[in-house]
Amino acid sequence: MPDAVRNTIRFAVIALVASVVVDSPAKAQTSDVWPELPTSGFIRGRAATKEDVTTGVAAFHLASKDDTPEGQPLGIDVPQYALHHDDETGIDTPVIIIQAETNGNMSVIGYTEAKTAVIGVGTFPEFRLLGTDRSKLPGI
Repeated sequence: MPDAVRNTIRFAVIALVASVVVDSPAKAQTSDVWPELPTSGFIRGRAATKEDVTTGVAAFHLASKDDTPEGQPLGIDVPQYALHHDDETGIDTPVIIIQAETNGNMSVIGYTEAKTAVIGVGTFPEFRLLGTDRSKLPGI
């Protein structure tokens, strides 16, 4: 077999092995990082109440001084996958959005961290929405 053919075959085998090594951990990691979306335990289509926060289905309660809810739902899918970007650390954390509201002045997102289920709150610009299709999510 000529050297040129042998080298071409060797390069093809190395490329195939490299692609398997690179692709496999990402696919395994995607399923490890991103759980299935919940079927309950989130707020959709209404403003959260104090009771929602107390029971853990909401991360925050937007209310006026007399405690009347003043939040309105944002027009996004809840729940859905997202990345929360922390400007201070530069870290993107995989999250599941459990609540999305606006009071007209700002839009606020409530989430649970995908790996730890820790509940958090951020403003809408801090998030990159990833949708509801788990098969299209990036490995982190």
